[in-house]
Amino acid sequence: MPAPPGTTRKNSDPTRHGKEAQDLSAGVDRLVRERTQELQAEVDALRRENAELKQAGEALKKAYTELDVRVRGRTAEPGCSNTRLQVEIEERERAEEALRSSEAKYRTLFDSIDEGFCIIEMIFDATGKPIDYRFLETNRAFEKQTGMHGAAGKRMREFVPDHEEHWFEIYGEIAATGEPKRFTQAAKPLMGGWYDVYAFPVGARNGNRVAILFNDITEDKQAEDELLTSRDRLALALDAIEAGVSFWDLKTDRMQWNPRQFELLGYDPGTVEPGLAALLDRVHPEDRERVTAELERSIRAREDYVTDYRICLPNGEERWMHSVRRFAYDADGHAVSSHGIMYDITDRKHHEAIRQQAYDQIEHNMEQFAILGDHVRHPLQVILARADLMEDGETATSIREQVRRINAIVKQLDLGWVESHAIREFLKRNDLA
Repeated sequence: MPAPPGTTRKNSDPTRHGKEAQDLSAGVDRLVRERTQELQAEVDALRRENAELKQAGEALKKAYTELDVRVRGRTAEPGCSNTRLQVEIEERERAEEALRSSEAKYRTLFDSIDEGFCIIEMIFDATGKPIDYRFLETNRAFEKQTGMHGAAGKRMREFVPDHEEHWFEIYGEIAATGEPKRFTQAAKPLMGGWYDVYAFPVGARNGNRVAILFNDITEDKQAEDELLTSRDRLALALDAIEAGVSFWDLKTDRMQWNPRQFELLGYDPGTVEPGLAALLDRVHPEDRERVTAELERSIRAREDYVTDYRICLPNGEERWMHSVRRFAYDADGHAVSSHGIMYDITDRKHHEAIRQQAYDQIEHNMEQFAILGDHVRHPLQVILARADLMEDGETATSIREQVRRINAIVKQLDLGWVESHAIREFLKRNDLA
């Protein structure tokens, strides 16, 4: 501390001077401590402020970031809306193009199928009775098979006023019940033909709309009628010749026989399983091997099986049978089925045997005629020569008369040979020998 005025350092009290020095030092220390504490407090306050500022800065930064995001979002919203709108437009265009393409394919398919197709709307009266229907859509085959052109939008009775009632009843039932139906029906006022039809409901329930897929089967129906007629004629012919008929499924080796087939083989219907074994069991033992070999050869050569053979009935009687069988083959050339007929030709075989005997007798007679003629002519010539040398004229004349008579008989033999030859040739020409 500075000395009080009027005193000098030289004249001051040393004790007091030391105490002052101590007091000064203690004061300085106190001031330092106080200042240090103040500085520490200020540092702590600065740290707190710095932390708060840092937090505030981070909060501000976060706020700026959120604001930037919101700003960017608000700014991008018109672009996003435009983008979504553009995407929706493109998707709609693609959907419309796909729809147009689908409709084009549908129409192409619709018009390219061979079956006639149409969609109709049923028309009912106040009582619910179907009285007519309106065409909503048709394809080309519809026009070709029905002869009705430009039918869409028109009613059936406009084209065919006297169209059969059963058509309206069938389609009305389908529209009312919702149950599809397949049937074959004639439409005589309409092209006069037969149609195979599949009809089914379309659209909303109780919409009275029916889709119809149909095919003109008039030619098939006529062919079927002709086949039935031919079958009836064949049945009459088979009945007339009393033929046995059989069907052979070679894949299962099972046969089906008609009643006459059982009868011809001496079986009661139902007492034996129809089959090759039952048939061969009735074939004559001397013919059995040949029948089997001919059957196998026909299958291999893909030829009709035609043969005659004997059968032995349970009562010991032998009968002749004529059998004809035709085979059907698969794509690999394997026989899969066969139809055959068999009928009794015993009487024919008997007549053939008689004809053969007659033919053999004719051949024998012709041979005998030739031999007898040759054997008689030569001796007669010798006798005539001897008669010419005889002196007894009366005897020679008698001998010549007898030779003349014998020559007449020989000429009759020659004539018999000629007639027998003509008969033989006739038999050959008419396949009777």
